[in-house]
Amino acid sequence: MRHCTRPECDDQVRYRSRLCVYHDNELACKVRRNVRQEVIEILGGYCVRCGFDDWRALQVDHVHGGGSAEYKKKGNMKVYREIIAADDFTGYQLLCANCNWIKRYKNKETKGEKIRVSEKA
Repeated sequence: MRHCTRPECDDQVRYRSRLCVYHDNELACKVRRNVRQEVIEILGGYCVRCGFDDWRALQVDHVHGGGSAEYKKKGNMKVYREIIAADDFTGYQLLCANCNWIKRYKNKETKGEKIRVSEKA
């Protein structure tokens, strides 16, 4: 039985891996976070509607809709890597979570989802 290559770890590794499940997942999370942050930088680093700039709440939005279908078909990482490799980013924009949901609601992109509407606005 093989063990994780990290010196501080003695856990067994998965088939065809050098790292245990914990360290393998930790590495994958770092890679995903770095790719996501690179996309955020490419797209300007802030919400195009309100200017919010905390990366934790920024979302990549498809300007003309259809993002859900693309993410389901390709997955987040493939879409992010395509954005990084592309010369033209005009089909994408950064929105904070609030602005993205407001856009989805106004454009009726929320079909099938139950949304509670506040009468305060």
